[in-house]
Amino acid sequence: MDSSNPPASEPGANGRAPAMTQRHRNQAFWIVAYSVMAIVGLWLTVSLFPILIEIVLALILATGLRPVVEWLARRKVPHGLAIGLVMLSVLLVFAGFLAIIVPQLVTAVQSLITGAPQIGKSLVASYTKLRETLPFLPPVADQIQALFNTLGSQIPTMAGTLVGGILSVTTSVVGSIVSMLVIFLGDGAQVEGYVLSLVSARYRERVKGVMDRIGTRSGGWLVGQLSLMLAMGLGAFIILTVLGVPGAAVLALVTALFELIPAIGPMIAVIPAALVAFAQSPLLALAVVALYFVMHQIESAVLVPNLMGRSVHLHPLAVLIAVIAFTSLFGVLGAVIAPATAVAVDEVLREWRTRMDAASDVATPSVAPAEQRMH
Repeated sequence: MDSSNPPASEPGANGRAPAMTQRHRNQAFWIVAYSVMAIVGLWLTVSLFPILIEIVLALILATGLRPVVEWLARRKVPHGLAIGLVMLSVLLVFAGFLAIIVPQLVTAVQSLITGAPQIGKSLVASYTKLRETLPFLPPVADQIQALFNTLGSQIPTMAGTLVGGILSVTTSVVGSIVSMLVIFLGDGAQVEGYVLSLVSARYRERVKGVMDRIGTRSGGWLVGQLSLMLAMGLGAFIILTVLGVPGAAVLALVTALFELIPAIGPMIAVIPAALVAFAQSPLLALAVVALYFVMHQIESAVLVPNLMGRSVHLHPLAVLIAVIAFTSLFGVLGAVIAPATAVAVDEVLREWRTRMDAASDVATPSVAPAEQRMH
């Protein structure tokens, strides 16, 4: 071989870079391909987000309800009958929830329609007294009264539009989720097998382990979340009833629903209750805010560690970041599924770190013989 000819991997004698090798072309191709797939995947996620929300919610519910189906199956209940009993129980709970809440909402709306001007007068009187103590507050009493006078005439139209929209969306979403929930509960093993069949056999066991752990933690999150909603709704109802705040049941429901939004939801939930109480008196509003604060401190110190911490294993900061990110991208529904998504991401990252640590442990012993040969 003529030693004067430069190797293919080094610049030639004329100083020009060598031609791109096949390996470099393959690397460039896969970089472009992965980039395009990432962009398309992000576009599909944003475009199909409502459908993805329904799938994620159905998966979370299926994960939480599957132990109940398995418990019934161990009691010699046929699998199909067990699924039917569980779904019937879920629908009955949902129907009972509506039967209790809808009359309360109708009563609250009717009271708001007839009492909006009087509520405005009460707020104006309370605000005027507050300005006597804090004179730097802006003079907006007339604007408040005008707002409530206008609100009283617009509430029927607003309520009709809102209720119609909610019923339409709820019917569609609940129907889709129930259909997928039946499939996931009935053919969960087949669905999992199909998903795993798309994965290389080399990684199939590892991916199955990740999916199982995500399912276990997501199911724990669902049970804990429902327990928190029940506890905080009941606590709010007791506080508001004892203080004599009007519409305690509806406000307690609002408090429970805001529990679906971690970290931020409980802080927002106090606003409606405080506004209704402020219409009675500023001191009552202050008492509501103070007792809500105590209730949420008990939630953070006692309920969350016991109901969520043992099963979810996520730092509150991680949950908060996920909620902020998903709320910015997808709105309120994004905030609802943020914790479950954070659980999935955390589990994938843990598995990746375990794999990297194992690869590092395998590579490390080979360094010692090389160093011995050098000495």
